[in-house]
Amino acid sequence: MSNKLKITGLLIGLIVVAILIKFIFFNPREIMFEDAIIYGKVKSIKEISYEAELRNNEPVKIKRWRRGHLTDDFHCFFNEAGLPIKRIIYPAADTGTVSRTLLYKYNKRGQLINYYHENDIPTKPEYFFNQKGQLIKEMGSSNYIRYDYYPNGNLHHKTQVHPEFGDEFINTYTYENNFIKCLDIYYTVADWHIINVYERDRSGNIVKYKLVNALDELKREKWNEFEYKFDKYHNWTKCIHLRNKKPIYIIEREIEYYD
Repeated sequence: MSNKLKITGLLIGLIVVAILIKFIFFNPREIMFEDAIIYGKVKSIKEISYEAELRNNEPVKIKRWRRGHLTDDFHCFFNEAGLPIKRIIYPAADTGTVSRTLLYKYNKRGQLINYYHENDIPTKPEYFFNQKGQLIKEMGSSNYIRYDYYPNGNLHHKTQVHPEFGDEFINTYTYENNFIKCLDIYYTVADWHIINVYERDRSGNIVKYKLVNALDELKREKWNEFEYKFDKYHNWTKCIHLRNKKPIYIIEREIEYYD
């Protein structure tokens, strides 16, 4: 193989890896409110992340920023039943703009039946539920997602299938005290496992997480730790994200309640 072909292949490989990392890595809280601990009748949550560093032995904010594999900064609104109905998403850097706005629609049983970008013509995915009311399949225009559950109702597997490319992303969840202890993300085509392990406080908030098996480039990840400040409802309003005991992010929340 010529050097030119080798270099081209390497570049393509790096691009694919970068796309996969962005797609399959999640915020330590997994995905939006799937594993979040929220108390009280919350009307909205606004969450903004900043790069941080240690100054005079105190963590301080530097600038607004959130790494690509973390969930976007957002402002989410809930109905009185506690279901998200609108989510405004902000870009990673402080540009003063909105990336996109998502709207969520539910049936009378409170089951999600559609979500779409605010300025788009809604395309209606198909949702299928079992007799217990659990979502078991979501059909999109180019892919579909299967869900299956443990006997106690906790999510066991979430499998996203792209028939056009013949690949699957399989999330496998294991639990401790009904909170996610381990998230194993498997990409079938590349035969890659990325495993996140979590340690929690008594309320279920993640205080530590680590990638224990990942791509070679990511095996250098250290234990990530989280320190919180809470409001009177015991929802956290400030989170300091530390790696190797040094602050790397400060995440702030503004929470509005119905009562």
